[in-house]
Amino acid sequence: TGIKDDGSYSGLAMGQSIKPYFDGDDLIVRPDIARKQLDEQAAQAGQVGHQPLAAPAKDTPPQGPADETPAPPKPKTRYYGHVNLDPQRVNRDMSQIVSEVIEHLTSLTDAEVEITLNISSRRPSGFDESVVRTVSENSRTLKFGQHGFEEA
Repeated sequence: TGIKDDGSYSGLAMGQSIKPYFDGDDLIVRPDIARKQLDEQAAQAGQVGHQPLAAPAKDTPPQGPADETPAPPKPKTRYYGHVNLDPQRVNRDMSQIVSEVIEHLTSLTDAEVEITLNISSRRPSGFDESVVRTVSENSRTLKFGQHGFEEA
């Protein structure tokens, strides 16, 4: 319901069953003024008087539950994600993942965030002993939980 330029109400409904939806243009009206406007509109349309407001008859079926408000959706409580990174562009990709996903999650005061990095590499001809030694030592120094090389 809104107010027209002439001061009358637009979208006026009274004495009938409605499903109200309120937005920024809706307002509550004075019933005496609204009734007068409805009577005038009925007279202009060739109807005389107005239908009195009456309680529904006892044998009238109910119009639905008194509270038709839908239950709010359950909140989402867990996020998970898996992504394969290009090893030639891992710095760029990780930077983007940190700024676009991880920072949003870690900025929440009660969020528990766990980040796991999985690295897998295969070389049909085998890894050189110097690479095995360097990667193994660096993995230990960086406190990898599990790491190692396997034989085929």
